[in-house]
Amino acid sequence: MKDLRKLKKDCLFQGRLRKFVKNYYVKETKKLIGKYQSANINNTKFPNSNDFNDEIWKKLTLLFWNKQDKRCAICEKDKSTPDGGFGDIDHYRPKSIYWWLAYNPYNYYLTCIDCNRYYKNNNFPLSNNQKNLVYPERKNIENERPLLLNPVLDNPIKYFQLVFTHIGKMGIVKLQSKENINKFLKEKADKTIEIFNLDLHSYEENYRDRARFCLLHQYYSDLIEIAEKRLEMDKITFISFLKDEVYEDRPELKTLDLLILMIYSKPIIVK
Repeated sequence: MKDLRKLKKDCLFQGRLRKFVKNYYVKETKKLIGKYQSANINNTKFPNSNDFNDEIWKKLTLLFWNKQDKRCAICEKDKSTPDGGFGDIDHYRPKSIYWWLAYNPYNYYLTCIDCNRYYKNNNFPLSNNQKNLVYPERKNIENERPLLLNPVLDNPIKYFQLVFTHIGKMGIVKLQSKENINKFLKEKADKTIEIFNLDLHSYEENYRDRARFCLLHQYYSDLIEIAEKRLEMDKITFISFLKDEVYEDRPELKTLDLLILMIYSKPIIVK
């Protein structure tokens, strides 16, 4: 998972978001509020997919694509040579539930289509059996305890470690919750892994799960020798190894944050 917290300190990036807020967020949200009020009066369903204009948030696709090193924020799929597009602007809090945040750019990051449409879809679980807020309760949003990591706000190294294992004869890299973390962090890590199938616990013979398997297998092929080196090294030596050898020979791995997880937690290798 990408660590996108740096974007909060990126002046140019934040400037683009402020411009988006000025040009679109206020105006488009007012339209949604009008539709919401009309639906309440007429006792009709709201929101529907046609209540949103996805061309608005798509204006930020290339910005996020570049700032995220051309990778999916969740599975880190390489989108530097986009197949079928650059990915989706994902609403951290789904617009189908939190419709008033549909045009709020601080609710966005970029994911691959699989992570957004197939795995996450409209899921947004909360801890302690909390119910998702409705519009009249929107000012209490800080009281929610989401169980999905937000790459823009959360630090993955606090939650995850890598496991190198096998399905049949094929190696894969999967995420698991980090050892010795508190109950809430573990719950959040486990639910994020479950929703996005980052451990391949769910596998059916369909295109999306096969694509997820191929991605995790590719990570195994790319990283297993590096993981074995990590088991032999302390943190400082491993950081030097990454800089002096790995990134020199494989510059494309510089943008893969899975390697950062290995710095702070030694991987588990299942023979």
